Amino acid sequence: AKGTGARIPELKQRYAGYRTAREAADNLRMLSAVNGKVKYLRADVSDETAVEAGIGQVAAEFARLDMVLHGAGIQTSKVLARKKLEEYRAILTTKLRGLGNLMHACRRHFADRPVHIHPITSSFSQIGNAGQQDYGAANIAMDRVAQHIAAGPGPWQASSLGWLGWFRIGMTRGSEYATLAILKRL
Repeated sequence: AKGTGARIPELKQRYAGYRTAREAADNLRMLSAVNGKVKYLRADVSDETAVEAGIGQVAAEFARLDMVLHGAGIQTSKVLARKKLEEYRAILTTKLRGLGNLMHACRRHFADRPVHIHPITSSFSQIGNAGQQDYGAANIAMDRVAQHIAAGPGPWQASSLGWLGWFRIGMTRGSEYATLAILKRL
């Protein structure tokens, strides 16, 4: 308790970062084994300039882009009355502004060749998950954007997939999600 080293919360956060990096590396290895090319760029999707630079890099390097998989998301499970406005906005911004930034950058760099946009959403947005109303609303909005694009007259394509209960991957790594899966009989 009197030590000057890192505290448990800091160590947990550091470990989560290492685990996330390892998961990303494993996914990239797996995706690289299939036909085609996979490019992983790290950028804050809510930062329009960063997204523009990333999509510009893809355009310069490959001259085409077939699909954008938008799976960025953050969430804070809290009763809505206890959630800070900044937390609420951050959750919506990551998903919705992120999707908008990706779509705008793709349209600028690939106007002559439409890109398939695929936001990854969650089935819990339909079922409901306590303390995640904002996360659910953002996912439903992304589903609707994809439906609108898919039904539209333009050449752009879109689809979305409301994932079912993930287990020990992405945001569902914590033990609380294992408990939730048991309670919801997933």
